[in-house]
Amino acid sequence: MQKGHPRHKQLKRAKHDMALYRRRKSKEMAESLILAFKIIGGAAAAAGRLIAKYFRNTH
Repeated sequence: MQKGHPRHKQLKRAKHDMALYRRRKSKEMAESLILAFKIIGGAAAAAGRLIAKYFRNTH
């Protein structure tokens, strides 16, 4: 005898697939944010070094 509605298995699989998709997308988003902040941090550090070099030479 069949237990429950026949679409339950299909719906359960779809929910599981969406959970995996969301997990993968959030991981990709986190990696891209980390990379963006590394780039911004590197640019800020370079700018800071240039400013410090300028002030060392002028004062």
